[in-house]
Amino acid sequence: FIEHEWHKRRHGVWVRIKGVDLYFPGTYYTFLNYWTMKDGKKPEFRYCQYVIFLVWDFVVRHLNYYGLLLIKPRRVGGTEISLFLMWEKISRTRGATGGMQSKNNTSAKKNYKRLLFAQNNMIWFFKPQQRGSTGAQEELEFRYPETRINQARVIEESEIEDTSYDVTYADPELNSSIDYQSSVASAYDGERLERYILSEFGKIDDKIAMSPNEALQTVIPCLHLDSGRTIIGKAFCESSIEDLGSG
Repeated sequence: FIEHEWHKRRHGVWVRIKGVDLYFPGTYYTFLNYWTMKDGKKPEFRYCQYVIFLVWDFVVRHLNYYGLLLIKPRRVGGTEISLFLMWEKISRTRGATGGMQSKNNTSAKKNYKRLLFAQNNMIWFFKPQQRGSTGAQEELEFRYPETRINQARVIEESEIEDTSYDVTYADPELNSSIDYQSSVASAYDGERLERYILSEFGKIDDKIAMSPNEALQTVIPCLHLDSGRTIIGKAFCESSIEDLGSG
């Protein structure tokens, strides 16, 4: 059963709805069945969300696309989807890094906590080992817990003849992480990112000296190698934008 679920997560599944055959990308199948939203409930099928996941699957597969810019109405679930897509990639990829920004620092922290809540409620066979407490404040690290060195530990390890044997874990750690940074244009400058989120880019506070354009100009070099010849990361930028008012 677990092997089949991992296969569906990676490759997707066909579903018949009212006589229509639909291909569910692995991301949408996993989102519907295993993701926990901030209210503690599982998502339900929505065709508009299905289309977003389908387009995102195309973006990820396309070698020349840096990401998706989603302009949407309210209550579509764009933020929840972007957080899941961040977690889904980083939680199964070795040595990967994900970064998040939002319209302001408070919003970015709230989004990070939403992602952390879902990680803590993920089913065990999709949930990688993480370092630190379940309430990691600034960074979610998919690494093994640090070992505290003391005299007893040194004596215990010295008695093991085969020093190459890992007394704790049989497999190497995932060594991936997700964090969030302030709403400034210089965030993530010079870093390598496999996934990036810019949430509510259309509502960035006037007080913040950052435009969506400036943020992406900094992030795009983080998503490629060889001066842009190879794209290794994808960005998901989403916002609900209201009718234009005064000002």
